[in-house]
Amino acid sequence: SINDFDGVDVEFFSRTTWAWETVECRWPGDLGIKVEKIKMPGISDRTKAWRIGMRRRGHQKFRTDVYTWETEMDGSNSGYLSFAAVADDRPKGCQSAILLAFEVTGSGTLLTSSEPLDFSAGGEHRIGVRKLDGTLSGPWTATQVDQYTVLVDALDFTPVVDGPLEPPHILFGPAARWAYPTLITSSDPANGNVAMKGMPYDDRVYTYDDLLPPA
Repeated sequence: SINDFDGVDVEFFSRTTWAWETVECRWPGDLGIKVEKIKMPGISDRTKAWRIGMRRRGHQKFRTDVYTWETEMDGSNSGYLSFAAVADDRPKGCQSAILLAFEVTGSGTLLTSSEPLDFSAGGEHRIGVRKLDGTLSGPWTATQVDQYTVLVDALDFTPVVDGPLEPPHILFGPAARWAYPTLITSSDPANGNVAMKGMPYDDRVYTYDDLLPPA
């Protein structure tokens, strides 16, 4: 909208001219009509200032959503900007379930879900499995065996599905929507639960991290 930024200007103290300079940071299509201005006293290199500004511009473009949810103790496992894969209950989107069983076979590893897995969207589907420490295994390309079972090439850990602790959770869906890749921005324990907030993780934010500014 007209209220959104379409550019970033970074002011830095140049070690070449020994004066404050401004580098314009614009992505393709940016007109620079409404620009966020950032002053960075600790930066003395134009290229470094430009890269920081371009990443900030990527943040403006691709991290505008805010995700909120609650967990029990699981949320206490996250620090600021920890990575998490989260899901919702939209039809033909990402599904969450419990991993009831797994079996290593000659053709791969079979994973059995507590819920029917919906392949109706067509195309490639993926599945991720939560490890005991809360980190993510996968996502792995999933091939349908039956309504509750999928085949993956292999897992990078051995799930415990019949122990005294909570069994592994799974996230499943079409390749582009198997989960929402998320960076945790807030973890607030209250009323016995943990209120969580996050923003989208998007590789495009880092597009210009190793490039050089225009001359």
